Amino acid sequence: MHVRTIVNRELSSIYRERTWLLVSSITWLLLLSATMLSFYQYQHGVSTRAAANEAFREAWNKQERNPHHAAHFGTYLFKPITPASVFDPGLNDYSGTTFRIEAHVQHEVDYSNAQDSDAAMRFGSLSLATLLQLIIPLFIGVTTAAAITAEKEGGTLKMLLLAGAGRITILFSKAIAYYGLFSLILLPFWLLMVLGGWFQGNYLQPLLITGIYQLYYLLVVLLAIAVSSLSRQSSTATLIVLAGWILTGILLPKLMVNAVNRSVPVMSRAAFEDSVKQGYLKGMGNDGSYYSRGEQFARELMERYHVDTISQLPAYLEGLMLQHNEDYQQRVFEHYYAGVATTFEKQESLLDKVSFINPLLAVKRLSMLLAGSSYDHHHQFYRQARHYRNDFIRTLNLRMVASKMPEGFKEDPAFFKDMRPFIYQDDTGGITTARGWLLLVALMFWIAIVACGLFCTAKFSIH
Repeated sequence: MHVRTIVNRELSSIYRERTWLLVSSITWLLLLSATMLSFYQYQHGVSTRAAANEAFREAWNKQERNPHHAAHFGTYLFKPITPASVFDPGLNDYSGTTFRIEAHVQHEVDYSNAQDSDAAMRFGSLSLATLLQLIIPLFIGVTTAAAITAEKEGGTLKMLLLAGAGRITILFSKAIAYYGLFSLILLPFWLLMVLGGWFQGNYLQPLLITGIYQLYYLLVVLLAIAVSSLSRQSSTATLIVLAGWILTGILLPKLMVNAVNRSVPVMSRAAFEDSVKQGYLKGMGNDGSYYSRGEQFARELMERYHVDTISQLPAYLEGLMLQHNEDYQQRVFEHYYAGVATTFEKQESLLDKVSFINPLLAVKRLSMLLAGSSYDHHHQFYRQARHYRNDFIRTLNLRMVASKMPEGFKEDPAFFKDMRPFIYQDDTGGITTARGWLLLVALMFWIAIVACGLFCTAKFSIH
């Protein structure tokens, strides 16, 4: 008996039972609901940030004040929302959306969406990625769990064997049938997503996302077939699939993240801020304290301008002193933040490796990489925002020196309007990075292991 015959027989059986109609109806209802909610949140986020950015930029352009006072007035930068975040918001809801630019203070990215939503903190947001990572695999697993056990219970499995069907042929024919069924159910959604990406000028991104999830669903089907072949009853197979779903989808991710946090603890925010403060005031290494560094720099200025006291220095040279302190504060901040960033990178590396234990973690992380909502993207935005902030403050402080402005001078709005705006550039590399390849290997590793397991156990599970 050929593979095509068994596949057609299985699909005909599913069609007669109308199982596909119920599953596809629920699947599409959930997908449509999540799409509308995600699209609304995306539109709201884009419009809100655009309005806030316009308001702050207008206020900045219209001011008329001393450049350093303007540096204290500062402005805000907003993390951009990509169209792909409609699909998978990833860490965007938790990692903050706003970066404050202010003289003498190095801020972090703050004001996350989850910060104002208790439900989001406890349950997470309803996104398309959540449905495709958890709910759809549950449907696939529960539906496929009876693929072999139903044949055992109905006594038709022996008939298939007597008709000449090989054990491996039966297993993989069943897998093809159920994988094909769910691929057909999801095909319109994938086509719409690719079409949306094409209109956005980027069809490769949704194609890659589709490929990753289809590989994951192949793994789920193979696992469910394996469970079904090793079980005697459909009820037992369904319970095992449900237990596996709870373990891999709910328990293991939390346990793994907690284990990584304990293995590689991160400095608390309070400890980090205190370290930066003390490093700035007391100095690092043999740099001396804030006051001694200031006195040394003042002596250098007096020697350069051939005066005997600080009071004899021109008022506009205050900008050099301000920038001297800014430069040192930036140096201290970068020193301590480098340690924190290294710790985060170690955590990310560990999470990549434990993806070989739980394939769902690999899919989650690949999905975020492709959607531009991963830790790598957040870290990149923060790095670019800090660099822009440092150049921004330096431009204002040195403007006081270059223009030789007298005390009390106010710069006109034209100067502020001409300052370079912040433009975020995504150069993380996404799935093409070493992290992306490792996660893809983890997913393929699981598919290969389960497929080999079906080959090896066919003789004992099909009889």
